Amino acid sequence: MTNEEIYLNTVGKNYKHLQEVCQEVCKRNGEEYSEDILNDTVLSVHKLIQKKGTLDDMSEAGIMNYFVRSYVNNLRMEKRYAYIKKRNDNIDSEELTELFEKSQTPINDKIIKDLLEDFSVLYIMKRVELEFPQEHYYLFKLKTLCNMTYKQIYDKTNIKKSRDKILEVKRWVKQNINRKIIKQEFFEIYGELFEN
Repeated sequence: MTNEEIYLNTVGKNYKHLQEVCQEVCKRNGEEYSEDILNDTVLSVHKLIQKKGTLDDMSEAGIMNYFVRSYVNNLRMEKRYAYIKKRNDNIDSEELTELFEKSQTPINDKIIKDLLEDFSVLYIMKRVELEFPQEHYYLFKLKTLCNMTYKQIYDKTNIKKSRDKILEVKRWVKQNINRKIIKQEFFEIYGELFEN
């Protein structure tokens, strides 16, 4: 019998017990139990055994202990991922208020806000183009406007240290450009169009 078969047999035979243990661990840690994560863990441990060929301890107790630890890790990783996915470091209370107001404002204000958003992108791109070498600007454009991954960018351009160059631009943007500056510039250029 292969290690994969030993693992699957152990999990199949003890599934209900593993479910109860994972529920108990969640209860003890004050975490919410997830059946989906339990099922994902069955697959992820199986993939690990396929890849490595074995776990450190392939006894029934060893497999079950490893499984429960993996479940807890997967549960916490999922929560961390969901938190990071929802979090936006660049938003402050003023912008949160603005977002709320945007959903409550009349169509004219919505048009102005949409124009401001478009202007913001163009403004940032123009500043980056003026501040950095063409190569940096090009890489930053691919990342920002085309939403490409660092790997896709490197595969497309073959520019060495493309990730570092993009991060250098991002750091500069974060340190030198903010919503207030962009708004001020926007109303200096287009303000008279919106006066009644």
